[in-house]
This record gives sequence, C-alpha cells and structure tokens, in this order.
Amino acid sequence: MSVTFTQVLFLLGAAAVIGPILAHLLARPRYRRIPFTMLRFLRIGQTEMQSRRAVRNLLMLLLRCLVIVLIAALFAGPRLARSVSEAKAGPAWFLGLDDSLSMAYTDGDGTYLERMVERARAWIDEARHDATFSVYLLASGRRVESVSRIDALTLVGKTEPVAASAQLTEFLDAVRAAKAGGAGGREVCAFLAGDFTPAMRETLTVDEPIEVDEVRHELIVSDGPIDNVLVSSAHVAGLYEDGRLRLCATVASGGEVDRTTRLAALIDGREIAGSALDLAPGQRRNIHLELPPEAVGDAEVVPIELRLTAGDGLAADDAYYLPVVIPKAAGKRVLLVGEDDEDTFLLRTAFATLMEAYSREFTDLRTLPHQQLSGSALETAEVVICTCASHLGSLTPESVREFLGRGGRVVAFVKRSPQVRSVEPLLTRGLAPAAPDEFCPEPAELSARPETATVEGFSSPQSIQALCNYKIERTVLTGCYRCRPADDALCAWRFANGNGFIYVRTQGRGAAVLVNTSADDSLGSLMKSPAAPAFCRYLAGESLCMSENVCLCGEPFAIPASPLEIRCGDQLEKIWVAGPDGKNLEVVLSGGNLVAVSPLRTGWVRTLAKPVRYAGLNVADGETNLEKPNPEAIATAMAQMFRTAKPAETQGEAAPDDRENRPLWRWLAWGLIGLLLLEPAIANRIKR
Repeated sequence: MSVTFTQVLFLLGAAAVIGPILAHLLARPRYRRIPFTMLRFLRIGQTEMQSRRAVRNLLMLLLRCLVIVLIAALFAGPRLARSVSEAKAGPAWFLGLDDSLSMAYTDGDGTYLERMVERARAWIDEARHDATFSVYLLASGRRVESVSRIDALTLVGKTEPVAASAQLTEFLDAVRAAKAGGAGGREVCAFLAGDFTPAMRETLTVDEPIEVDEVRHELIVSDGPIDNVLVSSAHVAGLYEDGRLRLCATVASGGEVDRTTRLAALIDGREIAGSALDLAPGQRRNIHLELPPEAVGDAEVVPIELRLTAGDGLAADDAYYLPVVIPKAAGKRVLLVGEDDEDTFLLRTAFATLMEAYSREFTDLRTLPHQQLSGSALETAEVVICTCASHLGSLTPESVREFLGRGGRVVAFVKRSPQVRSVEPLLTRGLAPAAPDEFCPEPAELSARPETATVEGFSSPQSIQALCNYKIERTVLTGCYRCRPADDALCAWRFANGNGFIYVRTQGRGAAVLVNTSADDSLGSLMKSPAAPAFCRYLAGESLCMSENVCLCGEPFAIPASPLEIRCGDQLEKIWVAGPDGKNLEVVLSGGNLVAVSPLRTGWVRTLAKPVRYAGLNVADGETNLEKPNPEAIATAMAQMFRTAKPAETQGEAAPDDRENRPLWRWLAWGLIGLLLLEPAIANRIKR
C-alpha cells in the first residue's frame, strides 16, 4: 500500500507553513515590569496562566499548519495504491485511435474525433496506476510506446484528423509482438476506437487471431442520419479549338439523406463555372463543366478548385484540387518518306484529315523520297513516318539517337517485299525496335485493345480510346510478319493470333515505332478504313496532351522543375515549396522534377519561384464514405482478430471498479472542512 500523487509539483505549496510559524514567533507577548509589593502569589498565578496559553497557542499553530498542508496535498491529487501482489506488474495497454479525415464529421454534438478522445481519456484514467500505455494514431502514423498515463493523455489530447486512411498493420503487429514476447510479465490489453468506415473495415482481418488478456472497442457513430456529399475525383475531358476547357468531376453522396448542392469551379478563389445537382443517398454523378477561354488564358498550369456548397457534416471533402497542365508547345511537323506520291497517298490523306480537325497539334505536312532522307531532313520535323522500314538504312545511328533525344518520333511500316530483310541490320544498329522475320499469309485480326494501356512517352489514354471507338478489331489484314524485337523494345499492340502488331522503343522523350502492316493496301485495308486518321494520331502522338498533377495525401508528389532549377540544381543547397498549410516543404531535384512526400492535408503545393507550378493534394476516394457499420458485425470482427479468455467489452458497458487505485481527495476535503470549522472555535476559547 502506498500513496501517489498525480500532480507532484503542488506539494511544494506545503512550504507555506513557514508563514504561520513566523507569525507565531513574532506574536509572542512582551511584558512590562511594574514595581509592586507582595509578589509571591502573583508569580504563582502568572506561571499557571502562561503554561495554559502556550499549550493553546501551540495547538493553534499546528492546526493552521495542517490546513495549509492539506490544501497542498488536495491539489496534488493523492491516490491510494493497493497492490494485490507486489510482484505483479500493471497491464500494458495498446490503444489504436482512428484519426482519419472521416473523424472530422460533426452532427451538432461535436465531432467524432472529440467523442473518441473523451472516451479514450476515460479508459486511460480508469486503468491501474501502474499500467503502461502505447498509443497508435492509425491514419497519421504518430505513436508513443510504453509511456506513463500523463504522456498517453498528452498525445490523445493533441489528436487531429488528417487526410489519410486508417491503417491497422503497425498497431496489430505491436500487440502481437508484445504478447509473443511476454511483455515483461504484464497483461496485454487492446483498445480500438473509430467510426469503422468501409475503408477501415477492410483492414479488420488477420491471418491468425491475436492473443490478448483483455480487448475493448468503441464504435463512434452519429445517432441521426449521416449527411455528407463529396467530390471524389476529377479530370480534364478535353480542350476545344477555341480554348474552352472541359472538366469532368464525380460527385458522390456518402450519407443517408437527399441533398441538393452546387458544384463550382474556382480559379484563385473566383468562381468561373458551376452546376446545381441533386443526390440521393449513395448516388454518384458525373458533372461536366466548361471553362471559357479567358479563364484559361495563356497559363501552362491552371489551378482549378472544384468545390461543393453543401453545408453538410463534413466540409473537409467538399473540395478537389485539380491543377491542369496545358503545354503551349507548337504543333508537330510531320515528314512522310516513301518511294513516290502513290506510296504515301493514304498517309497524306489521313494526316490531311487530322490537320483539319486538330490544327493545334499538327501544323505542317511534307513528303520526301526515301533517297533524300538524311540527318539534316530530321531537323525539319518532329515526326518521321516511313512507308517501309528499309528506308531508315540511309540514316546514321547518331542522327537517329539525336532526333529521338529531342523528343522526335520515327515510325516505320513494313511491306511484303525482299527489301524487308534489310531491316535486320537496323535492329542491330539500334534504329528499329523490331525486325520482320517470317511472313504468315493467313488473315490476321487485331486485338480489341493494346497490350499495355499506355506506353510512357508514346501513347495516351485519350488517343487509345479514340482508336478503339472505331472497333479496330473488326479490321482483317491479309497477313503479318513474325518479328524479332530488340531487348529493350515493348510490344504495345498484338494481333489476335499472338504476333506483335506495334513495337515501341522509347529513348528519352522520343520513340522508334515499327508497325507490322503496310502503309498502303497491300497487307490489308486498315489505312483505307475510317479508323485511319485516329490510327495516325495514335502513331504520331499528341503534341498538346494535357495532364492533371494530382496525388493523394501522404504519397510522393512531383512538380516539373524550371530550366533554371535544373541548371542550378547542384549549386542549390535546399529547394523549398509552399505546402497547403502555408509552411514550406523541402524538395529534392530528381529526373527533372521537384519531389517530396506530401503532407497529410488537402490543398495546394506550389513553387515559390516563378513560373508558379502546382500539385493538388486530395483524399483517397472512399475514405469519407460514412456508411454506418453494423455494431454486431464490428463485434464479430473484433472477436475474430483478438482471442482472449475474458469476455470482450463493447461500448455502453460500465467499466469495472478499480479497487487497487483509489483517489483520496474526498477524505482530504472532508478533513480540511473539519479543521476550518474547528480553528475558529479553538481561537475563541483561547481569548477567554
């Protein structure tokens, strides 16, 4: 049995007893001598009176000192610790607290997070005095291990919601390791609290149940219906010739009530476009917005904030940050190389159609006899298309590598002719991604979609989808070659029989392409079909391919570095960007980008140096889906994760009375009141 104090510093207040002691010493009576006869009997009476007065004064001094000591002890929070067995250590509590963004939801009675913090504090206060605590914040990753009650309460009190999903892996591993290691003879207890959203419920699985001595959980949900709508994703749908920018945003209902709201597109806080919409519970809708040309202007990066004016219970997911990158490079110049005009006729027809529809992408189209193809001709184009791969033999490997290094693209078709054998040396010299080998005369059908969704530096999802819309798999070719690809080449598209149709070899920003069919109709009617323009656009690439520089909170982001930053990167000690909270973040220069791990907060990351470039940080889709879980299902999942001999306690059950650690403040308070009432009575008695 021992007495402990939760606020030891207040015991220093007991030093105030010096005051009554000094007052007692300074208040001793001073007697004046007066000559008088017959002093014998007076001296006897004086001695008896002084003795009684000294005893009473000493008693008053002790009472006043005791009052001061009791006041100091009362503020120090005394607790009487009675251990059943001195050899048995207190339990080791492991607390897993959900601090994900969904915990910021409020229904008028405070946020989910505030309720969770209140209940976690209650569990910590009711634990044994000698218990240790390990607190894990499941979304932010913050934690403290094997700390005292005060340190655990400190971390719990500083908990704030972050834009990330709850992850239970570290928490469960720590509980499992503590039990397996014996925990120094302590009991291992687990406490898990949160709103158990669908994203969190997916993590409530373990291969084998974890053995613990005690387990509890708290389900934090609203008593009323959930009211929440969110912008789950957004992307660029297209850029019109007149400069209008088309956006597509997905708005979802993560609640249980009908909601009427409005989606607005803002640039620098100013609304540019908007659309009203109605959502039923659980419904998702795609909303298209068009931004006028004057809103986009000549900027290469347009920071667009898509925001809902919902007024629901969770404002943190009402915005989506979408920086749109619009390259302002000039359109591509295309050079067609063939034997004569008839040989390039179908290619010229397809590109003429493209130039009418996409004048911003393709600005020049020329033809050249293959005998005149040289390294100097490559300087006048960004795309070179040869009707036969053997035409590349007039180029040197150095000129091709330099052309590809500038971002150029070389495309070569094949023909059924003896000249096709001359492509083999080009493969060895690094000029071709593949070489035709054996011809297969059987009719060949194309696969419906490419082998890979996109090839970095070669194709985009938009151009692939535009080509697939023509049902290219219905086009039957009269034959194809079996090709031998280079070691570093990739087969981007295949025939249905397994042979390669398009081979790609990327180098820097450029690409060398081999098309396993003819540019005329000798091996099929692909170039005569309605898909020919889309196919040529797929091969030539899109010069104005827009992109969105977005990432999820907590994941690495990359912002394109400026030419000055690339040139002076080695001389700069540190490079900084501004985070969504206004604080600067240190980034590193890697691969022409400014790279760092994004903070757990939605918003903009922007460069401090001009031109200003942006990255948008958003929360993962589904994290703020506040669908209420079934309490019985959560209890079943907890029972499957943890195995214990004691019955699991769930919310709503009263905590057991801890008889080993009792507060003494009530006894001290009553004792202090009694002394305060006794002191005036004694003082009045002494004056008589």
